[in-house]
Amino acid sequence: MSDNLGPGAYATSQLSKDTLIAAKNDLTFQLLMNSETQQFSYMQSSNTISDIEQHYSKEIQLVRNEMKGLDDKTSNEYYDLMAEVQELESERDEKVKQEESKRTDFQKRYDTQKTSIETRLESVKSDLEGIKQMQDSNIKRNS
Repeated sequence: MSDNLGPGAYATSQLSKDTLIAAKNDLTFQLLMNSETQQFSYMQSSNTISDIEQHYSKEIQLVRNEMKGLDDKTSNEYYDLMAEVQELESERDEKVKQEESKRTDFQKRYDTQKTSIETRLESVKSDLEGIKQMQDSNIKRNS
């Protein structure tokens, strides 16, 4: 921009400044919304994992109670129940692992998006500061 700004140029720089302020506010709002979404997603994932563990805990306990009720601990029925406990534990672990994987994938996308928005926000702040300095410099020159 020119060193000696006239009234029209000042209005243009003020419009640019206002546009950058709006962009800064928008990016800040995006960061806030993404943060809230991330927190909600994490809580939802934690609840899902808790539900999975609670469900399988009950199922496993029922089978173990059945095992305790058997007199012959060497019977085929006892070994079948042991296998069922192992199967339930494996299913539980797999479902928890899947949920944790979803959470990790979401966190990676969130981090990438956050970094992108923060980079754009810093650029906008830098541009805004440049316009403010130019306006201040012009005001001092014209005084």
